[in-house]
Amino acid sequence: YIKEVWGRPSFSFYIYYYLKGVIAVNTPFRQFKENHFLFIRILAFGMTLLCGFINATIFLRFDFGGTHQTGNLSKIALSVLSLDFHACISLLAIVLSFFFGSFIAGFINHEDFFVLKISFGFILLICGLGLWILEVLLHDSQYLNYYCAFFAGLQNGFLTHNRLKLRASHVSGCFTDAGVYFGRLCRNHKEYLVKFILNVVNIIIFFLGVLLGGYLFLHVREHVYMILSLLYVGLCIYYFVISFLFFHKPIDLEVT
Repeated sequence: YIKEVWGRPSFSFYIYYYLKGVIAVNTPFRQFKENHFLFIRILAFGMTLLCGFINATIFLRFDFGGTHQTGNLSKIALSVLSLDFHACISLLAIVLSFFFGSFIAGFINHEDFFVLKISFGFILLICGLGLWILEVLLHDSQYLNYYCAFFAGLQNGFLTHNRLKLRASHVSGCFTDAGVYFGRLCRNHKEYLVKFILNVVNIIIFFLGVLLGGYLFLHVREHVYMILSLLYVGLCIYYFVISFLFFHKPIDLEVT
């Protein structure tokens, strides 16, 4: 249908079809907007950095990790052998907190299609601000460690999607994947190069997160969780922006 003015197409008609043609062609803006995996990688690297930050503060404050359950499970077994049931219960609570965080992520993102849901963004924002609130209310309390383990599990569970195959806090998995991909590269399977680089970068970013968290904890300990909460606010703003871009368009491709 063409609306005409004095027998000729209106000015708005030309504008509409001009813009439609601009959007339809492969413009740089469209390439930028449709490059889903670039945005998701940045989001994943941001979560990895902040998980490294969290892990550093837990290690320096409580002398054991809240994001690495292999070591915690080993300590549980050793505490049972030494009859140290207090330590056993504390470590078991950390493992279950991490598991519960992953459960929440799987409950929200249950589809085969990867979707950037607004609900997860709000949960990420609330949990990030909760770090600061709990630091004020529960300063140096063991419950803060449980909360950090839950939060790390939440982020790791969000990225451990059958389409994404990324990790936020499971560095052992990144080393495993990087080693496997490097072995395949050595057998001339060049299609694994990007996956290998992605895992190596993820390991480096986690390491930088630990350095950042450790440095801030040692120098501005009373403000470390406030800084971490503000970083999560920035990450959530980024999450909401890319959710707005891709919310109505589920992503059904593997991140390579």
